Amino acid sequence: AYDPPSGVYADPTRSYPMETRARAPQDMQLQALEQEVSRLRGILQHELGGRPTAATVADQGANVGVNTGASTGAREPRAMLRQRLLRLGLSRSLAEEIIGTLPPVRNLNDSWQRALRKLVSIVNTQALPADRDSVFALFGGTGVGKSSTIAKLAGADVQRFGVHGVGLITLDNYRIGAQEQMSSFAYTLGIPLYPANDRQSLALALQELQGRRVYLDTAGMGQHDDRLARQINLVREQEQPITSLLTLSASAQSSQSRALSSLFTRSGVTGAIITKVDEATSLGGILDVLIRSRLPLHVTCDGQRVPDDIQAADGQVLVRRAVELLRSEEPGVDGQIGPSQAPTVMPKGMV
Repeated sequence: AYDPPSGVYADPTRSYPMETRARAPQDMQLQALEQEVSRLRGILQHELGGRPTAATVADQGANVGVNTGASTGAREPRAMLRQRLLRLGLSRSLAEEIIGTLPPVRNLNDSWQRALRKLVSIVNTQALPADRDSVFALFGGTGVGKSSTIAKLAGADVQRFGVHGVGLITLDNYRIGAQEQMSSFAYTLGIPLYPANDRQSLALALQELQGRRVYLDTAGMGQHDDRLARQINLVREQEQPITSLLTLSASAQSSQSRALSSLFTRSGVTGAIITKVDEATSLGGILDVLIRSRLPLHVTCDGQRVPDDIQAADGQVLVRRAVELLRSEEPGVDGQIGPSQAPTVMPKGMV
């Protein structure tokens, strides 16, 4: 009998199993599977920032017959540093920028300390203007703590200027109980409160409070709410200079904070306040938002007590706290950035 595929005579006494005919399709399937595994391995290496997997290292060593430990060791600290910055909460782009400013990464701990110091240096912190005759409007999303932050700021200023040196205005005519809440704060502090809902009433309120340090409470709304644009324009149209500040919650999602930051920086906001630091599980994300928006950070809040739980912004304190939150997941992470400094409590030394 003649076997056409092989071109040789077959033994008639030998049995040929059926799976022999299916061997070619099986080989094709195996080859396709190997290609898919190779593709997935490439994706995994990319996500790990170029750090080779153990299987890849083994394959490379077997294929080329050389010691891959040197090249792997050269890249591994940089990849580990990148991953640690990402776990801190920073975006990939900011992590890469920080690493790009450092000397070649050879020792993870040394480079980690340099990266933290670099992060501290690019967090822009500034004191609020010291003038008594100043007006500040606080904007932000729903539930970020604008009203309680205003109470803390006003309470600190009452200790410096007295009850005749501070006043409040509320533009929040939308939330049920919003004006009652501000009235309670004003009554407790012994300072006047004026409601306003249009350009004329706001101008009259500012005139009545002329010579005082004034805080405007706005309604918390989503960035797509048309009423928010009207409130922004209401403040911008006033003849008297008003400093607009963006209030961001440290416990909010980074994507939400980025959207609010993008909206308000285009609308004339010139500074930022971070609230609910005590409720945050990570601080890297909010620091990333501040750095990207180029907004100076003025104060931070970390509790409900008025006016105690408010501090002058300190980049080193915030970065150290961010590392402490990371250390709760990675106990071995070193958080030393420099000499320890206690945050400055309002109002001492803030302005």
